[in-house]
Amino acid sequence: MDRKSISVNITAHLKYIKLILINFIFIPSYNGPVTHEI
Repeated sequence: MDRKSISVNITAHLKYIKLILINFIFIPSYNGPVTHEI
């Protein structure tokens, strides 16, 4: 593999990891109080 394709692969993985982290951290904390009240 070329260095360019590797760097593109890494940036794509970082974006994917950011989306996963946002889904796991921000969404539960945002919905947390609402679900606890119910």
